[in-house]
Amino acid sequence: MKHGLGLRRHHGVALPIVLIMLVVLAFAGLLAARRSAGLQEISTNARIRQAAEFSAQSALRECEAIVIDVVDNDGAVHGELQKHFGTAALTRPDDPTALWSDRNNWTDKSSFRIQLTPSNKEVSNDTTRLPHAHCLIEPMQDERYLITAQGMSAGARFDANGQLEGGSEVWLQSVISPKVPVQSSEGGMQ
Repeated sequence: MKHGLGLRRHHGVALPIVLIMLVVLAFAGLLAARRSAGLQEISTNARIRQAAEFSAQSALRECEAIVIDVVDNDGAVHGELQKHFGTAALTRPDDPTALWSDRNNWTDKSSFRIQLTPSNKEVSNDTTRLPHAHCLIEPMQDERYLITAQGMSAGARFDANGQLEGGSEVWLQSVISPKVPVQSSEGGMQ
């Protein structure tokens, strides 16, 4: 008789143990799903930032090429793009009179902003949805030029004050002297 009672007690304990195990397994699955979602968000943010950075780098290189193409050996600017160049010679990139630091110069209405189209279709399938990159070209003392490029990711949104609300934007700058010889894509010097 005692033997039968002992079996019943063991059967009565199994159900609560199985239920506790199910709760623990469900909790572990929930934690794994949350971690996976967090890693996916990090990956997506990195991809968005990388697209904006590529856009800014492309704009910077394209505007450097514009300076090399339109500035002659005497320092005179020629061609249609001359109207987009700033006029005041800056002493340094963070000069308080620099055009790039004023958000109004980055709007569609600005006469200084040069709008560029995305050029590389290999960035992602969404390249055609990338906003146009922009650059400003400003003369500096000693026959140099400050180039500021702004690249944005797909989905970049700005508020009425020009502050980023969503997506990603990247700003890059370079100082270039068109009189310094550079190697052309054909291998010669320009």
